[in-house]
Amino acid sequence: MPTFNRKDILLKCLRHLNMQTFPKKDFEIIICDDGSTDGTKLAIKKFKKSSELNIKYIYSEHVGSSPVRNFGIKIAKGKYIALINDDMIPGRHWLEEHMKTHEKEKGVAVHGFVDWDSEIEISEFMHFIAPFGPEYDCRIKNWNNAGYRNFMTSNLTLERRWLKLEKFNEDIKFASCEDIDLGIRLEKHGLRVVYNPKAFVYHNHVYYEKPFYRKMFITGRDLNKMNKRFSEIFKPGVLELMKLVFSRFYFLLFFNKRFYWKMKCGFFYYLGYFSESFNKDIISRAIYMLIRVIYEFQESLQKSLGVDTPDILPLLRRR
Repeated sequence: MPTFNRKDILLKCLRHLNMQTFPKKDFEIIICDDGSTDGTKLAIKKFKKSSELNIKYIYSEHVGSSPVRNFGIKIAKGKYIALINDDMIPGRHWLEEHMKTHEKEKGVAVHGFVDWDSEIEISEFMHFIAPFGPEYDCRIKNWNNAGYRNFMTSNLTLERRWLKLEKFNEDIKFASCEDIDLGIRLEKHGLRVVYNPKAFVYHNHVYYEKPFYRKMFITGRDLNKMNKRFSEIFKPGVLELMKLVFSRFYFLLFFNKRFYWKMKCGFFYYLGYFSESFNKDIISRAIYMLIRVIYEFQESLQKSLGVDTPDILPLLRRR
């Protein structure tokens, strides 16, 4: 697991890994510290003295989650690799359930359920975005073939041999689409993602609307960059452009919170998606520029009225 300046949550994750029903002698924990400055190294050293867990701690300068994950995978010794984030709190049977699935299904990746940690304050907005929303959507129709979109590093296991074929794309700087990017490439090698909802983790992360909309923008933008590498999978078209246009009317739907949030998340996602797209198409480029100008005007007006708005304008102005 990669970590960066989240010492307290990381220690909670380790305490729950220490309570796994899966035998401790049969797994190792590789903590990939991406340049933490909050005393993580000392905290891990102290934790290891009071734990039977086999913990390997590696430190690097701040380079991003993809490079440190790749290094952690490189030094791993097990037949299987479990990918988890430092703010994911595993249930007691987490590893046991993953391995049960691997015993039944050979040569697959196993994705588990993600829900909120009950020890944090879960807002109505957080209930909307997960576990059945734009952050984590566990409404998986085909459990035997969940697809590359569910190749998610928050809760995933697979045989290490797959990760000798492909590795995380280190050009992806933000932790938003690097797992899907890898999932697409591994699917081309024949990897299938299956779903086991009993292999669950609890997400210990508080989300507020403003930073989450910014995240949706970045995710949309990064997925568009992926389109340039996997054009046969992601094909932007008129429908996606119209979704951007119509989702801008989210401000008219304040009477229905969930629908309002859904439309607003969609707007920022598609805004990010098209911010890097259609540069040679004059008409679609003009539509995007018009939407951007209208957005800037409306957000400036809202700010003058004291309404808090997502910090998207700096990203837009880079265009």
